Amino acid sequence: IMPDTRLSIPVVDDEESVRVALRRLCLAYGIDAHSFASAEMLFDSLETRHYDCLILDAHMPGFGGLDAQTWLNMSGVRIPSVIITGRDDDEVRARSRAVGASACLCKPIDADLLFATIESAIAREKGSAFAEAAEGGAQLHQ
Repeated sequence: IMPDTRLSIPVVDDEESVRVALRRLCLAYGIDAHSFASAEMLFDSLETRHYDCLILDAHMPGFGGLDAQTWLNMSGVRIPSVIITGRDDDEVRARSRAVGASACLCKPIDADLLFATIESAIAREKGSAFAEAAEGGAQLHQ
């Protein structure tokens, strides 16, 4: 039996329509997606699940995505994250960088941009060996 090599990504957003749309998008791209209405639900799942990258809504009641990222940092949990926001402003982008998020994207989310962002976030997290292997593969096609 082949091990499941699909990426596993939680979508954390208090808006159900956003969760449903992003989960469907992930599944269409062959990514195993889990949706959570709150950061607290995500935290509970971390005891039993491993994730490759997080999609966190910046603005949610209670724990927003930026707070969630801060909590994960303090807990020693290292998972790359993409912050998504309905407000396209410099403050959210600056705070996303400050808490160590890999990227900050504005809704509505462009699918190709989202998945390119997730790939590069995971590659950066895995470190230079992964990136060098990817670059070596790219050079073969030139």
